[in-house]
Formats: sequence, C-alpha cells, structure tokens
Amino acid sequence: MFPKPYDIMYRVLYKYAEAFLYFYFPIGIQIVLYSIIARRLFVSAKELTTRFQMRTENNRKSEKSHEAVKARRGVVKMLMACVIIYVLSYLPPQVLLFYNTFAIKKFESTWSYRVFSISLSYINSAANPVLYSIFSQNFRKKFRISLCYLCTKLGDGIYRRQRSDSFDSHMTSRPVSSLKTSTSKL
Repeated sequence: MFPKPYDIMYRVLYKYAEAFLYFYFPIGIQIVLYSIIARRLFVSAKELTTRFQMRTENNRKSEKSHEAVKARRGVVKMLMACVIIYVLSYLPPQVLLFYNTFAIKKFESTWSYRVFSISLSYINSAANPVLYSIFSQNFRKKFRISLCYLCTKLGDGIYRRQRSDSFDSHMTSRPVSSLKTSTSKL
C-alpha cells in the first residue's frame, strides 16, 4: 500500500520542526548569547586599555592590559570556533533534509552516510576540550597540572602495590603492624 500524500506532508513537517528545535534554535541561542558575551568583553577591553593608557608611567601595567585584551580576544575566537564546529557537526542531516525536499530525485540515506553523520555529532562533543586547549593558556596550564597530579598519584599507587607485594628482605623484616598500615593506604 502506498503512503497517502498527507502522511508524507506530515512527515516532512515533523522533520522541519525537529530541525528547527534541535538545530536552528540552539544555533540562534548560541549566536545571541555569544554575541552578548563578545560585545561585553570587547567593551570592557576598550575600557581596560583606556584606563591603562592614562597610567602610562608604569610600563608593566600596560603590558598587563595588553595581555588581558589578548586573552579576551582569544575567548571570543574560541566562542566563534565552538559555534562553527557545532554547525559543521550537525549540518549533514539538515542538508539532506533540504535536498530531499526540493530535489526531483531523492537521496536515500545509506549506512555510511548515517555513520558519518553520527560520527560528526560525536566529534562535536570531543572538539570542545581541544578548542579550549588551543585558545586558552589557563586551560592548558590547569590541564597539565591535573594530568601530572593524576600521573603521579597513579604511579604512586603502582609503586606502593609493587613494594607491598614484593618479598624482598626489606619488606619481610618489617613488623606486621607497619605492613597493615602500608596496605591500608592503597
């Protein structure tokens, strides 16, 4: 049995409503909010430079204001990159929707197309920490500190287990109470 014309129309309307709700609406919200953030950062950056330009007697203060302006520009670039990555990640299904709506010959989504689209959406989630590390020195510094802390703690735990499990003369000469204390720290 063939689908009725109104079934096809409702399916297309549903797909457009879904595209608006899950693609265009979030993009609109991101653009509006990130524009507000960018404008406030640039306005305060202008105020920051004018304040410090009035006090040019100390060269160090002007360097700090330049670094702050540079950091704020980096934040705005990062926000723009996040929006662009989001759009590129979720664009293929939207392109397919528009193409199938207006094309004479429809494109049926294949398995490889679906895998490609889903992979792009996962890349969007994985791209945010990469973007943060590219555009933010503070993020890179804190991430490096956290990673080093994690590595030393994991290395410490492995070292303790190896020492408490080994039966060399040093470990066997310890009293039993100290052995219990060392294993309770694991």
